[in-house]
Amino acid sequence: ASYRRAVELRPDHLQALEDLGRLCMATEGWAAARGVYEELVARTRAPRVRAEHQLALARVTGKLGDVDKAVALFEEGLSQVPKHPEGRLGLGELLKAKDPKGARRQFEMALAGASPAVEVQARLARADLLEGPLADADA
Repeated sequence: ASYRRAVELRPDHLQALEDLGRLCMATEGWAAARGVYEELVARTRAPRVRAEHQLALARVTGKLGDVDKAVALFEEGLSQVPKHPEGRLGLGELLKAKDPKGARRQFEMALAGASPAVEVQARLARADLLEGPLADADA
């Protein structure tokens, strides 16, 4: 409530809006987070920061079930910040069902420069693919 109030009082204060978006994501308020990140993408001019907002919007959009739009947002954001392990991991998760080889590529790219937590997630996701869809394709 306090972040929403801060945004109402100072609508030009993008940091408060960004904090509100993170709070919505942390509490799994996906619909509210989508609106916040759509506004951030529209209002942010710095390409790298805008790409970070696009990646957050992609995660939220995927959580809301719009996989095709989420994939497009991930791809657009990653074109600006290609070495973004969390973005690569998120895109890989969305690609698992339709494009296992593409997902594997994303998980492998996520490993480069990843934090230990993201590295573990990427390795586990890659292992799941190797035991599932990719193992079936090799048979």
